[in-house]
Amino acid sequence: MSGQWEVVGKKKEKNGKNNKQAAIKEQQQQKLINGVTVEEVLPMSQLKNLYGVKNKENHKPTQEKNAKKEANGKEKPVQKQATKKPQVDNKVNQFKSIDNAFHSIKVEELSAVYDKNKVVYPSTPIVWLRELAQFLNTNIVVDTPDVTFSSKPDYYPLCAMPTAQCAILEKGLKQAGAENCALFYDICLTSMANDMNKNLAAIGHKVFIQLLSQQYPKLAGGNVAKYVTLRNSYQNRPNIGMSILWALGQGGLKDLNVGLKVFKEIMYPLLDMKNYTRDVLKYLITLLKKHSTSSTSALTIDQYLFLVDLIYANKKNMTSDLSKELTDLMPICNELLMAGNGPFVSYVEPLLRKLGQTANKACKNYLSSVLAKCMQKEAPCLKIWENLYVKNLSASASLLIYIEQHWRSISNKINVKVLKELLKTFTGINEDLEKTPKKNIDGLAECINGIKRLNNKMAGGKKKGRSSCRFFSYTALLLIGTFIFIDVKQNGGWSNSCTSKALNRTGVYDYTHKAYDCASECTHWVHNHIEETFPGITESTIKHTTPYVELGRDLGIIGMNVFNNAKEAAASRLPIVVDTIESYAPGLIGKTQEVAKTAWATSVTYFENGREYLLTKVFVGKLAPEEILKTITATVQLGTEKAQEYYSWLYNKIMTAIK
Repeated sequence: MSGQWEVVGKKKEKNGKNNKQAAIKEQQQQKLINGVTVEEVLPMSQLKNLYGVKNKENHKPTQEKNAKKEANGKEKPVQKQATKKPQVDNKVNQFKSIDNAFHSIKVEELSAVYDKNKVVYPSTPIVWLRELAQFLNTNIVVDTPDVTFSSKPDYYPLCAMPTAQCAILEKGLKQAGAENCALFYDICLTSMANDMNKNLAAIGHKVFIQLLSQQYPKLAGGNVAKYVTLRNSYQNRPNIGMSILWALGQGGLKDLNVGLKVFKEIMYPLLDMKNYTRDVLKYLITLLKKHSTSSTSALTIDQYLFLVDLIYANKKNMTSDLSKELTDLMPICNELLMAGNGPFVSYVEPLLRKLGQTANKACKNYLSSVLAKCMQKEAPCLKIWENLYVKNLSASASLLIYIEQHWRSISNKINVKVLKELLKTFTGINEDLEKTPKKNIDGLAECINGIKRLNNKMAGGKKKGRSSCRFFSYTALLLIGTFIFIDVKQNGGWSNSCTSKALNRTGVYDYTHKAYDCASECTHWVHNHIEETFPGITESTIKHTTPYVELGRDLGIIGMNVFNNAKEAAASRLPIVVDTIESYAPGLIGKTQEVAKTAWATSVTYFENGREYLLTKVFVGKLAPEEILKTITATVQLGTEKAQEYYSWLYNKIMTAIK
């Protein structure tokens, strides 16, 4: 009897509980119609992750229940069900690729899902977007071992989605507004991790994350603390952890600053974990290369120094190929830093400090190049260097050595005058430091040597270039004169020499006479015109210049006498010199004369052949000498006429002003 009442009581309690659940469910549906919140849309497991609670499988209640049953001598069937992982529904069609799955979706069906939920829940845009993502998850079931799509192009799988389907998603995001999109971004990120944890498809969430990252790239850096908690929850599951990092890194493909923030605060702590090292560094490499060609991307000085520390750090899981790829990024980092608007004077102090701290030669070279560019762009950077010199002697020595080694390229843009004054100041500071009781100051000796070498380079660069040009010019003239002298001597006079014959054949004599006649006519015309304009000026000029002309003539006679005396002395000593040379090297002089004569005759022959080739093959038609001479003559005549016109106009103006 008592057992029967107990059974009846239990049934009533169960029925009452069912009625209560039905009432709660009806109340929730009524609230969804009027407007839902995130807590009411998402299950409790997703809300825990959304607000920072770790989503780990907790089997303690099941274990306690099983322990009680085991104590009563019963079996443990519930424990077997708890360890069984949920599987993807076998009834859902699986596709070979995401591209095929996209093309199997009908645009009408996707649009119908959006329109239906928009009508049912007009004031809750998150529900529209959630249902669209769930529809894509259900219809895109693909076995993808590569969860980050590393072998695919950027923005995959979004870029594989047909335009008509993508337009529906973009329409939903646009009508939802920026605030709802920010909230839905967090929902998608958490739902993606939860679905992957249950072995469910999550392509719909990934597509929405990519689309949101393109339209609102700063979302990934908006709530870093929450994303770090989500990462910590799944970092021991590499496929889910890498999917989270991939999703957060999508915003960086659009905005460099967002990408570097996500890398530094979310990805960088995982660099020492073997499962993440390569993928994390590959993301950084891709990020910098993608923005290296962008005209709007630039690095701040803090970001640059962080990258310098990372690139030249010795991480335990960093392979040689990754180290090389990272080192190759330094020129890109330098360009991105200099692409900023500055002010570059603010870069000098942190760069000098970093230059003094590093021991890597390649790193020192790159940092010195950046400092040199800053000083080329803004001269006040040199003044900042002066103020920081004493505290950064080692760094200043490295910078001085770099400027000295690359002076040819740096000197064209840097203010040389200010740099010279700066080096003088440094020299005075060094002298004062040498007088201090403290000895062996780190970097002082290197600075002194660097300043000396740089001063020598600045002072001797141009003189050395000029002196080398003069040396080669004088040497060439001496050789030509020697060859002509030997040619004349060997042929018994100038008229019989090969040089004279070559000049006659080339017509140089004719052009010389024409030039002389033309110059004489011009001189005669100028003389007559000056006499007409200023009568008596020629006689006055001759009268005043005659003493100087006579002095010059006397100096010329003296010089000629000195030359003749030197010539006679050389002629008297020449046989002695020749005999001496013959005694030590018999036949050397004769052999040298023959070689010189042969070389000169050969050069004359090649000159004639070259002249013949140019006259017959190159300078023909409009380039013929006759045509060129006509053009030059016409140009000279036109210039003469214009000069006469200008002279007449100027003379009239002067006479008018005098009157």
